[in-house]
Formats: sequence, C-alpha cells, structure tokens
Amino acid sequence: MAASGGERTPASITDVAALAKVSIATVSRVLSGKRSKDDDIARRVREAAEQLDYSVNRSASALRGSQTKTLGLIVPDAAYPFCGRLIDALEQEADDRDLQLFIGVGNTHALQNARFESLVDRNVDGIVMVPAPGTNVALMASHHPHRLPIVQIGGHRHASSISLVTIDTVLGMEELIAHLVAQGCQCVATLTDSHLSFDAAEQLTMLHTQLRSYGINAGSPWHRACEPTMQDAFLAVTKMVQDSRANRATAGAAQAASAGQDAAQGVSQATQESQRRPDAIICANDALAAGAITAMRAQGLRVPQDVHVAINGLHATPSITGLEAPFELIAKETLRILANGPDYSAHVSLPPQLVVHSSTQASATA
Repeated sequence: MAASGGERTPASITDVAALAKVSIATVSRVLSGKRSKDDDIARRVREAAEQLDYSVNRSASALRGSQTKTLGLIVPDAAYPFCGRLIDALEQEADDRDLQLFIGVGNTHALQNARFESLVDRNVDGIVMVPAPGTNVALMASHHPHRLPIVQIGGHRHASSISLVTIDTVLGMEELIAHLVAQGCQCVATLTDSHLSFDAAEQLTMLHTQLRSYGINAGSPWHRACEPTMQDAFLAVTKMVQDSRANRATAGAAQAASAGQDAAQGVSQATQESQRRPDAIICANDALAAGAITAMRAQGLRVPQDVHVAINGLHATPSITGLEAPFELIAKETLRILANGPDYSAHVSLPPQLVVHSSTQASATA
C-alpha cells in the first residue's frame, strides 16, 4: 500500500482481512496460532499477510494506543472441570473480540498474587480471577498502583471496586426439586460435607426449606454428613439403607406381636420416618453422589428406578443430574464488564442450568 510520498504504508490487519475475505477476528486467530485448523481459510490469511508484508506486532500496537488488546485470567487449577470450561468460553469470547488471553494458575493467595503481578507487568487491559480459598482479590489489587478493571468469578466480594460474577444456586435448587417432584419423589435424603462452610450451611437450610415448601418428607433420619469422598459417602449411604431396613423389620415384628390395633397406631412419626427408605438423595458434590450411587447398587437398589440421585451444586460427572454453570454467558458478561473500564463495577448473578442425566431419569442420556 503506497503513501503519497512514494513510501510504502504498513498494512493493517483490516487490509489482510479484506484481501483474504475473512473477519478481522479470524485473521487474529490464524496469525497468533490460536486457530488450529489448517484449511483454505488459514491458507488465504497467511498468503494475504505475506503479500502485504504484514506481521503481528502487539508491542507496536500498544505504543500507538492505551490498550494492548490482552487480558489476564487467573484460576486455582486449570485441570478442574469448572476452570477448564471457563477457560474455553473466555478464550472463544476473547477471540471474537480480537483479544488475547494470558492464563496464570495458582492455588494459594501467594501464588495468585504472583500471577497477578506478572499480568500487571504485561500491561494487560483487564484481569479475570477465580479466587483460590483464602484469596482476597481486593487486597491484592490495592497493592498495585496501576488501575485496571478486574472481574472476580465466584467467592466473596471484598470491595465494591471489584466486579463480581456469581451463579444463583437458589434458582437452580428450585429447579432441581421441581424435577424430583415431577419424577414422583416424596421422601428425600441429603448427603453433605461434614466440614460445612457458612455459605454451605446456609444453602443446606434453604434446601430443606424448599423441600418442605413442596410437601416433601425430609425428616432428620435422612440428613447425613461425611467426609467429601466417594468412600465415606458409600459408607454413610450403606448405613442409611441398612438402618431403614432394620427399623422396618423391627416395626413389623412388633406389630405382628401386638394383640390390638392401638399399638400399631401408636407408632410415632419419627419412627415411621426411620422405617421409610428415601426415594431420592441430594448430594453436595460429585464424589458424594458417586459414592451414594455405588452404595445403592451394592444394596440391590436401582438408580433411578428405586432411588434418584442428584447434585445440589455445579457438577462435572456426565451421568449424574446436577446444575451446570452458564459458561458462555459468564464469558460474555465478564468481557462486557471489563470493556467498561476501571471506573465501572457490577455484581451480576446468573442462573445455572439443570442438566438431567440417567441418575434421576431412566430415559435420559448417560
């Protein structure tokens, strides 16, 4: 492309996109190596870039303007299913906006702070954080003089200057209970982590309130807590089933030996509850649900024909009914907030999606 003085004006990404007949975002993905397909589109982009003598130079772009077209993402564990799917969604949304995403991993406050400092040194335009346990994002940001937009996904909001995107688990809880009612469930047990946080305890209380509002029997014999492992869940549910069978056998023998009907009518409600086996178990996480299913099958019970099993929270096991985070919507809202700059802050609560699998519906896909 020639200038009026005879000098050649450097080509822009817009020129490459026009020559290759693709979008600017596609050019960015191909030339940055983030588009893995080596097809006709990629070939046209590379040929157009070579013909126009165009090469990606983000440093020069940063000098021409105040933005580097880069974002940072910090997660506690990239291998954790939630973080992995969030990374995929954010990368896709960033690509669509011609942005590059730098990813840092740290499972402690100290490690996440180090990743934060590294991203600030890279002059990113904004940072997205999934905080590790004990991480205070607001405190971390206050130690740096550079003002940049920050979006925290999940956890507690320690300062109004830090935007927060969360998932409304109460809405998901209501949808889950309505699903179990539609499957004919009338007696529901809960299996929780014995190390309940304040938030988890509050959520459990809300779950019981919702169950009662639907007229579901959720008596105290069916509330069990254990270590958050598959093995401990197996033991807890096995004991639950065996206790129920023993109570029914004892009550049956007592009624058979009774000479009158009054003795049978005198069985307390608590005793009746202990005799009945629940037709659904709501678990706090994937490991507890997997242990519960294994225990039920070991006791000769079918899932879901005899007992339905679901997770009251974000799940990762394909065969178990649970709640799923709206990852695409999280990514869109996160980048929308970042685009508004450091003076803008918001708290956005998004509804999860109930994903039904074969643990609560026999016709569902495993």
